[in-house]
Amino acid sequence: MSADSPLLDLNQPIGGEFGITAELPTLELIHSFREGKFPLRYGYYRHVDHPKLKTLQGDLAEQCGVSHARLFCSAHAALYELLRLLAHERKGRRLLVLHSGELTPEWSERLALVRAECVFLRLDAEPLPEASEWSRHDLLLVLHKGSDPETLPLQEVGRGTLMVCSDALPPSLENHPHIQYWTAPVSDAQGAEIGGVVLGRVDRVMSELHELSKQRGAIFSTRLVPQANPKNLASVANISTTLTASVTHQEIRRILTEMDSAENALLYPSGMAAITMILDALRTVERPKMIMVGTLYTDTYGLLRGSVLKGRTLDWEWVGVRDLKQLEQGIDDRTALVFTETITNPLGDVSDLRAVSELTRGHGVPLVVDNTLATPFNCLPLECGADLVVYSTAKHFSGTNAHRGGVVLFREGTLADTLRRQHRVLQMEISEGEASCLLECLPDFPERMAQFNTNGLRVAQFLRQHPAVKEVYFPGLPDHSGHATSQRLLRGTGSVISWTLHHDHADSFQAVYDGPWGPVRKAPTLGSNETLMCPYALVAHYHATDEELLALGFPRTLLRIAVGCEPNLNEVLAGLETALSRAFPQPGQG
Repeated sequence: MSADSPLLDLNQPIGGEFGITAELPTLELIHSFREGKFPLRYGYYRHVDHPKLKTLQGDLAEQCGVSHARLFCSAHAALYELLRLLAHERKGRRLLVLHSGELTPEWSERLALVRAECVFLRLDAEPLPEASEWSRHDLLLVLHKGSDPETLPLQEVGRGTLMVCSDALPPSLENHPHIQYWTAPVSDAQGAEIGGVVLGRVDRVMSELHELSKQRGAIFSTRLVPQANPKNLASVANISTTLTASVTHQEIRRILTEMDSAENALLYPSGMAAITMILDALRTVERPKMIMVGTLYTDTYGLLRGSVLKGRTLDWEWVGVRDLKQLEQGIDDRTALVFTETITNPLGDVSDLRAVSELTRGHGVPLVVDNTLATPFNCLPLECGADLVVYSTAKHFSGTNAHRGGVVLFREGTLADTLRRQHRVLQMEISEGEASCLLECLPDFPERMAQFNTNGLRVAQFLRQHPAVKEVYFPGLPDHSGHATSQRLLRGTGSVISWTLHHDHADSFQAVYDGPWGPVRKAPTLGSNETLMCPYALVAHYHATDEELLALGFPRTLLRIAVGCEPNLNEVLAGLETALSRAFPQPGQG
């Protein structure tokens, strides 16, 4: 398939100009994308850069004389993600920090988060070592004021990896090949910081940073792209403001803390950024181990396993939601946290949070709960013993497919202090535009969520009784393994349902997916006010082997529908009936 395939034109965003996902109307389109035959114009926001974001990054790279530019939610987040990647690439790498004047406490805190061996050298107080003394394994970070690379006294340093962290973009790095990376704020025309950028010329590292940033989620909001005019950026040498929480942010935190019976909350640029920061904060050298309870959302699973980077392994263990004995045996003095989802994605297992928290508290280990599928309307994990609760606010809280964000909720204590400090020094706040979009959606959230519950159960019952359907994974059904726990723990079971077909061979599976589904749209997200469905395993675990999928508990032909909160569900059910009618085998097919 060529890059200008007509199929590409069918890949339309859902949610308007700032839509977070896009339709994937055919299996051929999915296969072609996952096999790298062409890039999608639109897609799930963390995995497919919006066309306007791609253009801005390309313009920044060209303007600054490098091959790559990667945008992040803040300048400090950009530097952190780069340092984390490079420092952890090889064990034993030193981070040499070259600076003028006294290092501020904020900078000391920021660099401490990287957890690398740091050596500090003052440019204005001591001579630099001779070039021969630099190790090629060293990471050299220069804290620089201004945009002129000519003023850097480092032209002779060629053995280590040289990074510059500045308060402004350089006019050009084209004639400075010794500078491999440059990080700086991205500002609007008035000089206010709206994000940060990593400029780089090393293809392998910048590609890896791109892939890593997709999963870790410190994203630059598409809403900010029109404000970031590359022609104005190079002239902005003094950033007038920093990224701070506004009255809008404060109101969102107030509403969400009340919903969740929490004491405070921190907002993040995405749900995965929230999870990432929790993991980075809690894992230490002394406590590197993480335990996953249940089959988790694919990006969370990959993040905890460390599978996003080749050859990277982390200390982790997986147990089933009902394997409490195995969980207890797995918790030891090296365990940093236990992570679970109230309702797991995509199989709908339900974690017994009270029983799990009893075990974790007995060992002094934090319990982190992703409550995205259940929402606080259906479950209050903090009241069940959880220590931290995380959500993607792009899902049910918003419902619009036009918002990006995440939140962590907690009660005050040591964990809260740790997260708050990390959040402050990395400036991980969501943008004002994303905050405003979310706030507009919150007043009718309870009403919408009640409808989500009603619609989800109705669709699950419909699928359960349909002759074309083999298995239905939904805790609201009495025959689901998580039903009993859901009855004790949950007010409702939401609207995310997975299922398989009786006849799921390739032709039948494709016929079902590719055909019309009425008002049901084919796109990989959930919590939308309108019903969306996708071939979950193909979208989320395309490159997994059959054995790996079996270990996760579902086949390659698993379908997932995220039922919306439509007041009249009849058209959705009719669309499902039309699609499923194509699942019956034709004469001669068995």
